Amino acid sequence: MDSTLSAAVPKEVVLPVAGDPVQWRPETIDDKNFSVVVSTVAKNHLKAHDVKDPQDEVGGTKSVVFTEAVDLTGVPPALQDMAHNPGNKLSSKRTATFAIDGGAWKLQSIN
Repeated sequence: MDSTLSAAVPKEVVLPVAGDPVQWRPETIDDKNFSVVVSTVAKNHLKAHDVKDPQDEVGGTKSVVFTEAVDLTGVPPALQDMAHNPGNKLSSKRTATFAIDGGAWKLQSIN
């Protein structure tokens, strides 16, 4: 099943393959589930929030747990609504590890 993006609608998404068709190929003839991956043309970035207090770790490092979420500022409202549909993952818990380097705390890794 293919569906073509309307030419009347401003191009707000980029499809994984060139062109306008949104392509769906089921795994089996009875498969009723599908997913479509699109990327917005609007620039967006990740945002950290719910940052917890730093914790001392073994080896003199510190770790901080935070929530990383997609910032949808600048994304058209219709796409923001689609992004909030069930099954879409817009945030995740992450841990940043810092180590002392030359007298200053520097980011070592984010997991």
